Amino acid sequence: MQITLSTYAVRKDGAIDVQATLDKFQSDLEQFITVQAADEERVAEAVHAVFDKNLGARINMPYLVGQALPLLGVTSSTQKALTERVLSYVRSNADGKGANLFSIEKGKGGGCARTADLPAESPAAQ
Repeated sequence: MQITLSTYAVRKDGAIDVQATLDKFQSDLEQFITVQAADEERVAEAVHAVFDKNLGARINMPYLVGQALPLLGVTSSTQKALTERVLSYVRSNADGKGANLFSIEKGKGGGCARTADLPAESPAAQ
């Protein structure tokens, strides 16, 4: 949805009421933040549900996305956005970023794994 300032601005007696417009924007922004946080939580739950079904496994990203999308109620109109949300969630929480929930490796034996499901690394022999 695209909104232009000329249609978004609150007018009083034909003039733009700056404070009323700012108040409206703040309210809408706070609602947007709440919805985004709820969406992020739903995405996290869907991704973790896929890993719960595949404990300890490395999963390729297309499979992970493909399994998470139905849990999010994907439709043809939301597929692209939800795909990006799932990928963004995993990547932003992988390999030292964010909460470091996931490990992503490329190549043979690669894929994405939930860090908590990986075996603990043993200390290197000295």
